[in-house]
Amino acid sequence: MPQQGLFRRKAAPEPEPDRNILEITRRSRILEERYSNLERRSQVVEENMLEHHKKISSEIRLLNDDVADVKKAISDLNEKIQYLVAELQEFARKDDVQVMKKYIDYWEPLNFVTQKQVEKTVREIIDEKNKE
Repeated sequence: MPQQGLFRRKAAPEPEPDRNILEITRRSRILEERYSNLERRSQVVEENMLEHHKKISSEIRLLNDDVADVKKAISDLNEKIQYLVAELQEFARKDDVQVMKKYIDYWEPLNFVTQKQVEKTVREIIDEKNKE
């Protein structure tokens, strides 16, 4: 019982929970939750980056294979072109053909006779002489 009088004791106040501790506890829970969310987001981002990296790596490999195929095709074409150039250098030039044409026109090989034609003509002449 409380005393009455001049020197009476005041009742001790009931211990109130420290509001600062409750506030700090509440804030720490909020921060933990935010940290947890950030950690999950970071994990998702990391997984997405790994998946994207794998996809890009495979595409780069495919592109490198395609580039190698194109290089091989170009190399083959270069070899064929060099072969064609070498073959074309073996052909007669226009000037050479014109010189040959002049000689052929000059000689008139169509007026040449074969050995059989000459023999036939000679026999005919001999036969005619023998008949006379």
